[in-house]
Amino acid sequence: SNIDYHAEEILKPIAEQCPRELIKFFYDRVVIKSKRKRDLDDRYDAIPFKFHKLGEILKRHEKVIIPMLLSWYEKGTKESKWLFQWEASHLLEDIFPGFNPVLEKSLIDIVAEGNKKSRDIVFSVLSKYKGGNFLWGIVKTLVKKYAGKKEYNKVRGRLFGYLSQTGMVSGEYGFVKAYQNKNKENNALKEDKHKEVRKFAKEYEKYLNRRIVYERKRADEEIESMKRKFG
Repeated sequence: SNIDYHAEEILKPIAEQCPRELIKFFYDRVVIKSKRKRDLDDRYDAIPFKFHKLGEILKRHEKVIIPMLLSWYEKGTKESKWLFQWEASHLLEDIFPGFNPVLEKSLIDIVAEGNKKSRDIVFSVLSKYKGGNFLWGIVKTLVKKYAGKKEYNKVRGRLFGYLSQTGMVSGEYGFVKAYQNKNKENNALKEDKHKEVRKFAKEYEKYLNRRIVYERKRADEEIESMKRKFG
C-alpha cells in the first residue's frame, strides 16, 4: 500500500540502472490509485510523500525522467486527470527541489505553445515550489509570452501567488521579513533588459508591499492583543 524506506532500498538498483522502468512503476501505481474509490480510510499511497534516497539517484537521470513525468499531464480520465498532474508535480518537486536546467528548458518549450493546457501544466509545476528566484527564467518567459494579451492579468495573478509563497516562517513578523526578502530578490527582475519584465517586476513589488503592510498590521494587532491579555 505504500513505498517505505525498506522498499526504496529494493528499488535503488532499478533507479540506478533502469530509471525509465521505475517511473513506469510509479505511473502504474498512480493508475491503480485513480481507479480506487475515493475514501478517507484508503491507505494506498501511489508515490511516497518524500523519498529517502531514490530522489538523489533519479536526479542524475533528468533527461529520461523529466519528459516522462511531463507526459503524465495528458493522462487520466476527466475525473482522475488531477491525480496524475498532482503526482507528476509532486515528483518533480521532490526529485528537483532546487529546480533543474532540463526541467526549466522543458517548461519554457511548453510555454511557447501558448494555450491554456500548456499554462496549466507550467502552473501546476510552479505551484509546488516556494517562489524561489530559480524560477525567474520561467517567469520571464511567461511574462514576455503574454504581455499585452487578454490572458496577461490571469497569468500575472497566478505568478504573484506562486512567487510569494514563503513556506514556514517564525516570529510575529515572519511573513513581513519573508516578503521583504522577496522584494530584494525581485530587484534582479527590475533591471531586466525587457520592458515587459521590468513592468511585471514593479507590479510584483507593489503586490508584495501591500502584503507587507497587511502582515505588519496583523502582527501589531496580535502583539497588542497578547499584551492586553497577559499584560
